[in-house]
Amino acid sequence: MQRFLFWVFGIVFFVVYLKILQFIYDKFIPWTIFTDVLSLFIIIIVILPITAVSAQWFIRAVRTAK
Repeated sequence: MQRFLFWVFGIVFFVVYLKILQFIYDKFIPWTIFTDVLSLFIIIIVILPITAVSAQWFIRAVRTAK
């Protein structure tokens, strides 16, 4: 059950972080091939680990709040 919740919350956090990145890019950065590659690296290097950590911390916080 914990693995299932981890994946569900991981997907939710990933979508939220991706929407934040998309908002920042749409607002401040013009789209070019370089920014496309840069955003791919940001997704791989930054967003995926932050998603895993956020999901784990959220599950831990819910579990300790009981």
